[in-house]
Amino acid sequence: MFARMRGRFAGLTVGAVMALALVTTASAEGYFTSYMQGVYPGFRSRSWDDNNTDAVSTKVLFRDCIYGSWQVNPVDTDIRLRKHIAWQPDQTIGEDNLSCYVSDSASFGDLAAGKYHFDIKKVMGTEFPSIPLDVDYVRVDW
Repeated sequence: MFARMRGRFAGLTVGAVMALALVTTASAEGYFTSYMQGVYPGFRSRSWDDNNTDAVSTKVLFRDCIYGSWQVNPVDTDIRLRKHIAWQPDQTIGEDNLSCYVSDSASFGDLAAGKYHFDIKKVMGTEFPSIPLDVDYVRVDW
């Protein structure tokens, strides 16, 4: 009888721990994946709505960056995270440099609710490069 009760108690304990782990596991509110081909500074990503229903940092990931037809190692790309403000210029939330050959990412913290996008500010240190940027894989988590 005690062995059966001890087995049930152990099963309940394991179940409770698993349920707690599922509740406390952080997961992003949303994400999208895409790519960029032939872009220059001034390029604007698609927008997303962050409802701030979680405590996850907004993150932009670039993977497999190519500068023109060369795989320069690394491809330095300055990005700017912007928040849409109705009837006003978009607000710059933060800037970061992605030094990407294989991959690199930028984190901007847990943002307030709003509509966001990123834009390309510089490629290889200049706002006026003569060669376009390609990024085979872009992922944005918020």
